[in-house]
Amino acid sequence: MISNDLPLVTINPHKLQQVLVNLILNARDATQSENMAEAVEKGLITVRGSHSDKMVSISIEDNGHGMDEKQQLAIFDPFFTTKEQGRGRGLGLYVCYQLISDCGGQVEVNSVINKGSCFTINLPISPSISKDTTS
Repeated sequence: MISNDLPLVTINPHKLQQVLVNLILNARDATQSENMAEAVEKGLITVRGSHSDKMVSISIEDNGHGMDEKQQLAIFDPFFTTKEQGRGRGLGLYVCYQLISDCGGQVEVNSVINKGSCFTINLPISPSISKDTTS
């Protein structure tokens, strides 16, 4: 659940949408299984929003296959993919990383093999934008 009272950030809404869609589709892919019993057990994707004094954080967490440390170090590199050949080009996470970095933010990943992954987008709170649009 993402609260409506999160502070505002400065990012093109289409770019943020591109990042979120990519992360959610990756989470979906990580939780898919041909085995129906496993697909029911796996397949949980959770989206959360929170904030601190300076940052808004959006987390996309799944209970999919997870990644080892070596994969986690390489996933933001262009053309690196954990997907089987023909299913991914290895540009999605690279582009996400660049879009968020361009806004002064960061993308972090925590993952455990056979437990899942959590990608967190951290964006700086915009000091010059107010939620009050009635003035």
